[in-house]
Amino acid sequence: MSKRLNALASLVDTNNVFDVGCDHGLLSIMLSDTHNVVASDITPSSVNIAKKNIKEANVNVEVIQSDGLDKLDIEKDDTIILAGMGTYTIMKILKNNIDKVSNTLIIQANNNLDILRRNIVKLGYYIDSEITLYENRWYTLIRFKKGHVKYRKIDYILGPNPNIDYIKFNLDIYKKMYNKIPNRYFIKKLNTYLIIKTIERKLHNLM
Repeated sequence: MSKRLNALASLVDTNNVFDVGCDHGLLSIMLSDTHNVVASDITPSSVNIAKKNIKEANVNVEVIQSDGLDKLDIEKDDTIILAGMGTYTIMKILKNNIDKVSNTLIIQANNNLDILRRNIVKLGYYIDSEITLYENRWYTLIRFKKGHVKYRKIDYILGPNPNIDYIKFNLDIYKKMYNKIPNRYFIKKLNTYLIIKTIERKLHNLM
């Protein structure tokens, strides 16, 4: 089983779990030994494959075809997992059914993590735990809990407690981004430069 799925499973700390966008159901199968799991996906083919895999694994997981949270009966004490999607898709799923959103969210977004962190915090959550790992590419897995914590701009960019390798990876991304910005976009270039300097200071403090 992949390091990413193991790490996602390690973040679950409630009995009831909703694996939204379950794809082939592998995470749901992993969690089924110790949790009550509902797996859902919008795509009929993914639902069918998940059902097949769950049947072959001989585990008890309910599978539902659902557009986001539409058909799911979620309580506040449950956990919602959203993994392997883009940030804007994740935010759309949550905001379309904001009354259903539980007090614990575990999210692995494929892009725009600064925007993700900032928007989830705006919904009234704080970053309870965050894991960064490398498995052919970098993954960031975040557990959000209901509550309020004040964050700095660098915390939204890198997370509250990033490791050195992950900071170096992000520094490289922002340097490449800076070099691609035409000089006529002065404000954008300046803002990116300031982010680079902030990341460099963060890295220096940890080394």
